[in-house]
Amino acid sequence: MKEVITRLRSKEVHLQTADEKQWYSMRIMPYRTVDNFINGSVLTFTNITAYKEMELNLAATHLYAGAIVGLVQEPLVVLDHLLRVEMASQNFIETFKLVPEQVKGQLLFHLGNGQWDIQALHEAMEQVLIEGKDLHNFALEHHFPILGLRNMRLKTHRVAYKDNKTFKIILAITVI
Repeated sequence: MKEVITRLRSKEVHLQTADEKQWYSMRIMPYRTVDNFINGSVLTFTNITAYKEMELNLAATHLYAGAIVGLVQEPLVVLDHLLRVEMASQNFIETFKLVPEQVKGQLLFHLGNGQWDIQALHEAMEQVLIEGKDLHNFALEHHFPILGLRNMRLKTHRVAYKDNKTFKIILAITVI
């Protein structure tokens, strides 16, 4: 509390009860009088148990999805609604000789120093993005600078949320 009063900055801490059943957000704020003088502090406690449970469920779901992506034999990548990579299988990274640390958060078309900047892929992904049409065995032939010519079949599945504006795209690639 002393820190809040001397620095005039609020502080928030998440606390768990001794029985580990409840979570609370404790917020400490400087108390200002009507004359705008600091005369102590105000503590508020907000029950955030539901939020913490949701946070744990989200983390578990992310681990679960990552395990599924890792088990799939084909190269697989999960993209957000802007075509940024959220998750990529090890098989995808190895098959296309990508640097793992440079994959997550990258636009699909920027992967591998722009190797995926393919006009036919742009057009196909535009159908997925704008028209909401999934690709089924979409044929794509491309010469990758490091790998050489690759014939591929692409398949997508668009997973939309309630608002239908935010979605993920699962992209599976079969190299022929």
